[in-house]
Amino acid sequence: GAVLLNGVSEISNCKFINNTAVSLGGAVYLSIDSEVSLTNSNFTHNSAGSAGAIYLKGQNHVFHSLNFIENSASYGGALTYGECVNTIINECNFIKNHANSYGGAICDFDYASNYIQNSYFANNSCWSGEMIDFDESLGLIYNEIELISKISNIKIEQNLSNLYSEGIELKDNILTVHGYYKI
Repeated sequence: GAVLLNGVSEISNCKFINNTAVSLGGAVYLSIDSEVSLTNSNFTHNSAGSAGAIYLKGQNHVFHSLNFIENSASYGGALTYGECVNTIINECNFIKNHANSYGGAICDFDYASNYIQNSYFANNSCWSGEMIDFDESLGLIYNEIELISKISNIKIEQNLSNLYSEGIELKDNILTVHGYYKI
């Protein structure tokens, strides 16, 4: 990928285009010691084995006004969480991201408490799963274990999964959804 971040960092008004990583984080890799604020930036045409745009470890990340467009990975077309807690995603757009397996837009393997609000998901795709899936199957947003998520005021349009529906599914976790609608 293009950037590896440790410690407290702030990134604003940047463009990450056509970056590649063989393993994790096509554009950005956030280490276990990171606490990052990302604002007003674009992630376009990035790719990796996992996390086409950003691979997240660490805690207390804030993503505001980001665009994730046409990123791809085997897991987490745009984002993948691993050992990451308390991430806030606000006013972000996830458009035409793709995962060959789990999480066309977002894949969460463990530990995350996610807050996704005022965001837009359109034309994302994955091989199988739900649009937003919080069980141990597959999905456009995928979470494997220990989830406490709050999702409010998101807009979902024309997302695709080859094997299951593109809706929202919850099993064995806690999920709060407010203002969800599908066009």
